[in-house]
Amino acid sequence: EYDTFYNGSSRDEDEETDLYEPKAEVPTIEDLVTTQLPWGKMSEKERVIVDFCIHSLDQSGYLVIPAEEIAKQLGTDPEVIEQTVAMLKTLEPAGIFASGLEECLLLQIEGMDEEEHLRQIICSHLSDVAEGKISSISRVLKISSAEVRKLIQVIKGLNPRPLNGYGEEQAQF
Repeated sequence: EYDTFYNGSSRDEDEETDLYEPKAEVPTIEDLVTTQLPWGKMSEKERVIVDFCIHSLDQSGYLVIPAEEIAKQLGTDPEVIEQTVAMLKTLEPAGIFASGLEECLLLQIEGMDEEEHLRQIICSHLSDVAEGKISSISRVLKISSAEVRKLIQVIKGLNPRPLNGYGEEQAQF
């Protein structure tokens, strides 16, 4: 048992999973992104930009470096950066590569039935939501308080940190 615990090897060399063996690896952020990209259709410049952007994500999955700064560092045109980042924003999980919370939430509501009202709440009334000012949101949007509550529940169901749980080291027991 001493060898098994400290060396991770079993004396019996049987096929069964040992209690002390680490579980399968969690996919990394690179794996998550690169498996979704059309590498065959991408230029070498776009691949460099993608790699830079992947490694520039913060823990939540936001890309907080502006396109102009990326362009300076890579010696490339900012328009190419913006196009590539726009493509990256379409990947799963929804909201990854957003510049902040607001954009992250907006990326997640695209295509929803109540997208326009949700967009208005996210862009203009997040502080009202946090303070529980449902009646003021209702007056501005000209919808019922019950409808505002439903929309707030949709927003609460969104993921403010798209990379939460990806790329973290798993505890080895």
